[in-house]
Amino acid sequence: MTGLLQEEVLLTDLYIHLPFASLKSRLPDFLDKHWQPELALQTRDLDHMSTGEISILGSQLAAARLGVSIHAPFFDLNPASSDPDIRAITNRRFHQTIDFAAAVNARCIVFHPGYDPWRYARTPDAWLNY
Repeated sequence: MTGLLQEEVLLTDLYIHLPFASLKSRLPDFLDKHWQPELALQTRDLDHMSTGEISILGSQLAAARLGVSIHAPFFDLNPASSDPDIRAITNRRFHQTIDFAAAVNARCIVFHPGYDPWRYARTPDAWLNY
């Protein structure tokens, strides 16, 4: 495989992690250099984005033929919490992330589901069964 072809193959699978809050200032670099973003979402991002903003971003990334990966928020979220309120907000955040990913035509989403072996080591089935 030639060096150029090898580089092209590598770049189609390479994503650069970027906090979503930094995207506005860095988007020109990503578009110009054809860097594919892995957008790290925080819960505040999910609360303050408009559907129009997301749609425009998705169009810009698609026009540049850039793949997108999403890194879902994970701090304080736990889909198997014993507290039903925490499970409910986690479910809401996960669905917001999935909706965002669909709007920007993301290729994948990275979730960290909150399993902590220090807390659940004695009862892993309890975590799995929620």
